[in-house]
Amino acid sequence: MLGNQIWSSSSFNIIHLETMFKVDVFVRRQRSFDDAQFQRRVAQVIATDPERTAYVASAEDTVLAKLEWYRMGGEVSDRQWRDVLGVLKVQGERLDLAYMRRLLGRQPQFMSRSCAQRVGCVLRTFRQRKE
Repeated sequence: MLGNQIWSSSSFNIIHLETMFKVDVFVRRQRSFDDAQFQRRVAQVIATDPERTAYVASAEDTVLAKLEWYRMGGEVSDRQWRDVLGVLKVQGERLDLAYMRRLLGRQPQFMSRSCAQRVGCVLRTFRQRKE
């Protein structure tokens, strides 16, 4: 079953039953966005003694992927939108906004014009709070 998910470029979950820790795995597709995500991945220590490291998507790429899923779902998923807002709030000024704008401008699958306006409002609000 796992092999089928990988070959069909689908996502899947891995659950550690002892701890019920769940990991979402997304198979890299042949798109420029996936290539950028892979190049920008971030190493995170997930366990110590012995130390274990895993690669995760950057905060910027997580926001972009969530926006894409939000768009694909008809822009009605509260869960995806809350996740976007949560990452923007926590990461704030650390986000590479130039990278995000560049990808958003080239790949309209991420969001509609109305969604882009809402994201812009959120980012302006975070900038104003910082000042």
